[in-house]
Amino acid sequence: MTLAMHGLMRYTGTVEDECLLAHWWAQCRLAGELAGMVPTWAQALGPFLAFCRQAHLEMACDDAGPWFVIWATPWNTGGVLGLWVRRDRRCTKAALRAWEAASARFLAAWPVLIVLTRRVRLARLYARLGVVFTPEPVPGLLEGEPAW
Repeated sequence: MTLAMHGLMRYTGTVEDECLLAHWWAQCRLAGELAGMVPTWAQALGPFLAFCRQAHLEMACDDAGPWFVIWATPWNTGGVLGLWVRRDRRCTKAALRAWEAASARFLAAWPVLIVLTRRVRLARLYARLGVVFTPEPVPGLLEGEPAW
């Protein structure tokens, strides 16, 4: 990963990058967070790595491994945005600073970023960060389930 602003590193496909992605996958798998984060087909390690390789991905790490990961997969002239923050770093000033820095870079690269979530709580959190959602979830939007 190459160093970016605010301690975020950009995925570049090195062996070290792949090891960090595998570490992150293991963290998410053990915490039961993969199901809400990536499509069903990408929840095993190999497909997860393939999913990450197709995205523009940035990550911040500490001694416990990845703690902030943001990615966008290209779609039309924009990107579909994903975000994960390790439980012990959620709702912290460091996470907010990482979000602000990364989302500004992502918006500079893509004029439109699409954020999808099945969870009301996450939709509310994203809305506080400036993301605009439909008033009600769209039926069948994510793998047949309603989502914003």
